[in-house]
Amino acid sequence: MFKSDFLYFYPGPVSVRDENQRIIYVNQQFSKWINQYTDQDPVGLTNPELAKFVPDFLANLLIESHEENVSDVIHETPLMQLVEVFDAVKSEVFNLVKYRVQKENGVYLYTVGTCVTELCEQVRSSYQASITDALSGLFNRTYLAELPEDWDSLYVLIDFDNFKQVNDGYGHAAGDAVIREFSRALKRFFPDDNLIRLGGDEFLIITDQPIEDIDHRLFSLYRHIKILFFKYSFLSFSFGYHRFTGSKDSTLELIDRLMYENKRQNKKDAKERILTTF
Repeated sequence: MFKSDFLYFYPGPVSVRDENQRIIYVNQQFSKWINQYTDQDPVGLTNPELAKFVPDFLANLLIESHEENVSDVIHETPLMQLVEVFDAVKSEVFNLVKYRVQKENGVYLYTVGTCVTELCEQVRSSYQASITDALSGLFNRTYLAELPEDWDSLYVLIDFDNFKQVNDGYGHAAGDAVIREFSRALKRFFPDDNLIRLGGDEFLIITDQPIEDIDHRLFSLYRHIKILFFKYSFLSFSFGYHRFTGSKDSTLELIDRLMYENKRQNKKDAKERILTTF
């Protein structure tokens, strides 16, 4: 009754259970899969009973595939479930499709499994690329848009001073190298915070750390880049920060103004140092 070519040669594991949830049929792939971990014949057992003979990671999958009541699976309407299984070496993701079939001699539960690990990895990789800035390796504006709003967060905006002189005087490849090196420095000094490249030479740090701690880190970062970019003695950065104000847009507008106030002050201080020198 169940030994059709389709079920038998289906590339994923297939099981059929009766109305008492006892396994009455498994296909070739199910047998190969389960025989890697136990010699126990699954036919005649429920999923929880079979789970006692296999490692924990597989037992969890079998238990998750078990329904307390046959009626939990709607008649002839597939119930889909995505399950991730972890063992000591790797993880696998299975798409389980379960449906109940009423036949003349009883009710049967079909479970058809498809390994979608590679597809899930492709989706994860694609999503990671969509929220990552290619040049810096930091997050991008797409990630910022998806980030939950948090009243406790401190937003820190950093913008290079005189970065254009690097591109104009040394070429865009040198400018790109500065962006990459600075991004690595941000990861070093702010390892537990959200680091976002907004574009160009603008960077955003979102952190829950105290302001005093951020002041110390910014000063340490400044000293580090003056050494790191000694070739570009004119290069520095300005910043502005503030606690989350209630919306991302209003917070970004506020710290942008604060950053430009800091930039104007930096230019004023630089001019005063030049005048003092002469």
